[in-house]
Amino acid sequence: MYTKIHCGDSKDIVSKMESNSIHAVITDAPYGINLFGENWDKSLPDINIWRSCFNVLRPGGFCVAFGFVKIYHRLACQLEDVGFDIKDVLCWAYAT
Repeated sequence: MYTKIHCGDSKDIVSKMESNSIHAVITDAPYGINLFGENWDKSLPDINIWRSCFNVLRPGGFCVAFGFVKIYHRLACQLEDVGFDIKDVLCWAYAT
C-alpha cells in the first residue's frame, strides 16, 4: 500500500493534482470566526477550494472537514453545494 500525505495550503496543493486521483481530503480549514482577530480566519474558505477538493477525489472518496460548532451549517452547505453528500457528523462536546 502506498500512502502520500500532502501538507500545505490547499490552493497550491489541489490545483496540481489530477481529477479522481486521491482517496481522502482531511482538513482543518479556517472556521470563519475571526479567531484572535487573525485575517486568515475572517471567513470560511472560498467555495472553489471545496469544488477543487471534490474534483480530485476518486468515486467513493471522502472529505473530513473540521468546523466550528456555531457555524457548522455554513460549512455543510458549501460542501453540499459542490456535490458532497453529508453522511455523518461528529461533534466534540465539552463542558465549560
